[in-house]
Amino acid sequence: MNNPRLPEFDIRTFLAEENINWSDTDFYVSPEQSFVIAPAPAMRTNFYVFGICTSGSARIKLNLQEYFISSNTFLSVTPHHIIQIVEHSADLNARIIFFTKPFLLDNQLNTHVLDNLGFFKPNAYAGLKLTDEDAASLLNFFKLIREKVEKNDYPYRKEIARNLIISLLYEIDALYQFHAAEATGKLTRKEELNMRFHNLLFLHFRNHRSVRFYADTLFVTPKYLSEVVKEITGKSAGQLIDEVVTLEAKVLLKIPGFTIAQVCMMLNFADQSSFGKFFKRATGISPKEYREAG
Repeated sequence: MNNPRLPEFDIRTFLAEENINWSDTDFYVSPEQSFVIAPAPAMRTNFYVFGICTSGSARIKLNLQEYFISSNTFLSVTPHHIIQIVEHSADLNARIIFFTKPFLLDNQLNTHVLDNLGFFKPNAYAGLKLTDEDAASLLNFFKLIREKVEKNDYPYRKEIARNLIISLLYEIDALYQFHAAEATGKLTRKEELNMRFHNLLFLHFRNHRSVRFYADTLFVTPKYLSEVVKEITGKSAGQLIDEVVTLEAKVLLKIPGFTIAQVCMMLNFADQSSFGKFFKRATGISPKEYREAG
């Protein structure tokens, strides 16, 4: 049996669920008015997301790490990461831009622009608090891009959008390099180890579920890694490994095209029995019961 590929939300599907009328399927620039995503189960997208919260607040999970978002917070999400809106205030508003990699790199000489941006790298500090002045400057950029692209018949509309978005990305990265240096420079050695563990976890959780693998990769003992991770997060390394595997299983089980046997294989369990025992221990119900619950 071939290992099936995990489908991901694309821009068309995402905007359709939010009832947003937008003709393009490879990029989207939100208007000035409210853009609110209701709390929902975890999902995975195949496009880049970045934006600024303009009012209200929210708790968001990116790959199990929770971020508190409030006014003037910049947030970035890369493709293939799991994102979940846990909860948000009634007055949550944001300026958001979505784009696919092919859209941004079309006819670009520098095809590595995304690779060079610090805030899109795997170990980036995802939620960055900006000053009022910096946020206002970036929001003016967001508004300009929206103004240029909201007319579907505007000549060179997509070319203008692409180049303005690239300029905005460089503006954001300049701010990120300054502010993130302050944030990451304040990390203790234990906090840095915890961050490195999380980065490794999302690269390897499908194939490696033992604490020893991550500890060996990080050149520490399993006991020390678990102690540090629990001190920082309140959960042991083993608990977090189980949690991310369970989250991935939940995402896969909600996809009608996948059988439970395929989900088991995608997560590299020896057989359905061991997968079923793992899932029931983590959630209290079987994979079949979870799928049928809707």
